[in-house]
Amino acid sequence: QVHVSAEYPTLKHLSLLLQGNYRVRAKDDVADTGEEEANTGGASIYVTPGLRYDALPGFSIYGLAQFPVWERVNGIQVVAESNLVFGISRSLF
Repeated sequence: QVHVSAEYPTLKHLSLLLQGNYRVRAKDDVADTGEEEANTGGASIYVTPGLRYDALPGFSIYGLAQFPVWERVNGIQVVAESNLVFGISRSLF
């Protein structure tokens, strides 16, 4: 996986976030599960915009939405049209 990200402060406590994500996954070892190994693995590129709010000093709330812009999957796979991530971050220093 490769991630490139940027942050742009817009207001005193609010920042715009932007990531580019590249993911390559090899085919899975399905052993004797009955699943088809040919339907696993692939590569994807995502664009991931988001927001971060600095609620308190050292305490942030963030949200990101990830959208695929290119995919190459092996065989037939169920692939999400988008992914949402929400979180809380606490800085120790």
